[in-house]
Amino acid sequence: MCQVHSGAGWHKGWHIVCAAQKGRLDLVQAAVASGIDVNSRWAKNSTPLMAASRFGHLVVVQFLLEHGADVNLWDTGYATALDHAQQCGSLDIVSLLRTHGGQAGSSFLLRMCWDYVQKRSSTALLVVCFCGLLWLALGLERCVLALATTLSVSVPIYVSLRTRKRVDFFIVGAQKAGTSALWTYLVEHPAVYLSKEKELHFFDDDARFLLTNPVATIIRELQYHTCFGGFRDGAKVFGEVTPIYCWWRGALERIAAYNPKAKIIMLMRDPVSRAYSHWNMNGQQGWNPFAFVDALEIERSGTKLRQPPEPRIRDYIHHLLAPPCRALPTASSHQHKKFSYVERGRYARQIVEMRRLFPEDQLMFMKYEQFCADEQKGIDDICNFLGVDPMTISPAEVHKRSYNAPMPTEVRRDLIAHLLPDIEQVEKLLGWDCSDWKAEKRHVAGA
Repeated sequence: MCQVHSGAGWHKGWHIVCAAQKGRLDLVQAAVASGIDVNSRWAKNSTPLMAASRFGHLVVVQFLLEHGADVNLWDTGYATALDHAQQCGSLDIVSLLRTHGGQAGSSFLLRMCWDYVQKRSSTALLVVCFCGLLWLALGLERCVLALATTLSVSVPIYVSLRTRKRVDFFIVGAQKAGTSALWTYLVEHPAVYLSKEKELHFFDDDARFLLTNPVATIIRELQYHTCFGGFRDGAKVFGEVTPIYCWWRGALERIAAYNPKAKIIMLMRDPVSRAYSHWNMNGQQGWNPFAFVDALEIERSGTKLRQPPEPRIRDYIHHLLAPPCRALPTASSHQHKKFSYVERGRYARQIVEMRRLFPEDQLMFMKYEQFCADEQKGIDDICNFLGVDPMTISPAEVHKRSYNAPMPTEVRRDLIAHLLPDIEQVEKLLGWDCSDWKAEKRHVAGA
């Protein structure tokens, strides 16, 4: 728990930054009342306003601004509170910071460099010194980004970027359907380059796509491409694995706009077992303290439970079900990234959306159960689809989790009945036999 300490030996900045990060307005108020500077610094030179903005605590942001928080301070990465709010996806905080004069860190740094060069350089050395200062301060990618943003040279750079290499393929889901295994295998292929980390969550970041002008597109692409090592020589295809893309509304459309020739791979698992595995993972990661049936009820009807929860749990539910991204116009009011156990398994809509956006020869659908039965064949089929040589794999257990108990039979029966129309639609769309998904079997633990 975050507390305010006044004893010697404690760094005062820690108290208020930690309280702001946790959204504890009472502790932030106590810290300010005790005389702690509202612009105190802590880890990575972060201020309380940056911390509150990064974690979407609007009330804390309002309080800090009212008490003199500097909206345009930088952290060690030259990011301001506005940068952190945009990364979080809180449209309300972004708007509030802008009304108080908030700007992105790179824009400020660019102006400083420009003023410095104008005062100290001759005309002949102006551009060289300016670009040199930017390069040192921001690095190559952010240097180009800042130039494009501030000097209005978006058109030629935009044309240049649109002719550059693109990410070739996306493994878009489904979650808990073997995507981690695919990433583990394909990352070893010499002709395949996957992003530096699995699950970039780039195209499901609604705040990142609020602006659609050419300059914003340049910024996004430069940021995105840094995750692929500058498209190193030797790799034939470049790809990303983020299993929410198939389900999050708007993500597939953004991918199609970024690269209409991209190849899309989707694995689908028995939606009932997928839901139980999703719930189990969230519980082990600390996101979900509820029993499976209660978690399903929360997903279905918000905070309604069979019995009123204790205050601590009620606050926890409210925190999870009201994230900042819910206010964004591009985000569905019925989507939640944690409590989405059943909805993510409604594959029919996702298949239809992919076929609307991409030609059939750019789509590959694979049944999780068949992939598990013969992983080598699955990898061979994927390599053929991507146009790379086949690879020999050594089957490995990836993200195998233990379960306290199997799914109750009656719960599985109810979920099958609930999802049956969607399962039958998947069979029609793909010509699959999904009779195993409709069987009243016990959940097999360990996945």
